[in-house]
Amino acid sequence: MLLIMMLWFLVLKIIFVQTELFCMMVLFQVRYCAHILNLIVKAGLELADDVVGKIQNGIKYIKKSGIRRKRFYDVADKSFHLNVTKKLRQDVCVR
Repeated sequence: MLLIMMLWFLVLKIIFVQTELFCMMVLFQVRYCAHILNLIVKAGLELADDVVGKIQNGIKYIKKSGIRRKRFYDVADKSFHLNVTKKLRQDVCVR
């Protein structure tokens, strides 16, 4: 009887250790995937950084002159049927 209980305890201990290692491995994989995703997003943002800078410079150029601004809104209304009551914004805060 004592031998059976000891074997049963040993089996439970082995199962617990394997389960714990498996859970640790799953958590490691999730953290690793999150790290890879973060690197991908950073690389994508670096690619878009040049385009965003050009758009910001274009908005600055349009906003500097009242004539340019009026002409821009006229073209936006006539050619693209956009709502011209909304104004151009340089940057929009996300956080």
